[in-house]
Amino acid sequence: MRTAAIAALVVLAGCAMTASSAAQDQAPAEACASAVSSAATLNGSALFAGATSCAQAERKEDANFLILVGQIRAMADLAILTPSDEESATIAAQLYEQIYYQFGGLGFDEVYRVPAGVSALEQRVRAVNIAFAPGYDPGWTYRSSSKTDIYDAIVANTREQRLWQMRSMALHLQDDEYYAAHQALGELQRANRVFQEGTPAYEELQRLNARMEEAAQDIPELPPPEDTTPYARLNEPDPEMMTRQVAAGFNGPAEAGTYLFRSEAELRASWLARALPAPEFAALIEGTNFDSQWLVAMSIGRRMNASSQIHISGLGYSSSFPGYSIAVQVGVVPESCGVSFTASYPYVVGVVDAAPGAEVRGHSMSNFPAECGPIMAGQPTPE
Repeated sequence: MRTAAIAALVVLAGCAMTASSAAQDQAPAEACASAVSSAATLNGSALFAGATSCAQAERKEDANFLILVGQIRAMADLAILTPSDEESATIAAQLYEQIYYQFGGLGFDEVYRVPAGVSALEQRVRAVNIAFAPGYDPGWTYRSSSKTDIYDAIVANTREQRLWQMRSMALHLQDDEYYAAHQALGELQRANRVFQEGTPAYEELQRLNARMEEAAQDIPELPPPEDTTPYARLNEPDPEMMTRQVAAGFNGPAEAGTYLFRSEAELRASWLARALPAPEFAALIEGTNFDSQWLVAMSIGRRMNASSQIHISGLGYSSSFPGYSIAVQVGVVPESCGVSFTASYPYVVGVVDAAPGAEVRGHSMSNFPAECGPIMAGQPTPE
């Protein structure tokens, strides 16, 4: 289960030690030491850069430390500090890509082979005060409405989850049979970027995975920590986005999709004219100046446990596409509430500045746990 972060760091360390002189190695060592000493105040990108320097300087424990702290800091920033403009959104997306493609793992495997080293690393991560303070710069400008009041709570929960994952993986890596198969799998993955069924490499992949699964059966499982995320506050609608949200309902199209309405005629000919109650539809037309405004709608498709909470979490125009993007959050009633599931077809409508030639180029939908309450019901409206 070697991650992209581990593989990348191993390559970086190898290159640094074979191609650099002692004088050239001094710069990574200094950068590593600086990042470690400033870990509490650095943002995610800077922490990951520090981890790379530590890898180049073969300071593996420090590299792993900065990776873990960087993950905790970056995930809190991405969850709380909402980018305020297109450029900032691009920077935040690049940080997410860093985590996904490079720094999503735990770092160097060998650090986790020694239980005392794992405990020392955990203590170091716990000792860092990863906090939000006035003047902190995540690398982008963020909205004044960002929920900084729960920043510390997000950090605390993320830290516990990540340390649990770290300790769980460490138990696996401390098992000699699992570790040997894990190392062999890493070598195989570096030699084969793609695995095609029926090839020797694919058969070896299957064999190593089976070997790891068998070894893992004798490895104790650590109980996961409680999820302490303050979901109610985290999922409160953003005031700026709510001013853009002009309609919503639970009788939209049967299939998920996005829609752009550029004129009153397009709107009157659409499914929205049938889905919205007549007074709401009239108010939507009255409140939209199609000379300078258009409407973007998103249907979610069939849902069985949608609460009454549905809101736009992101809506705007990007010149890089170019086009509009919309993000929607739907509250779902947990099964533990004991409420019978019922079908509905949620949708939401937002207003945007008209941009001639633009289309809807991006969309996303996420669920969040709503408080126990009634589940919405609705019949689909034909398009």
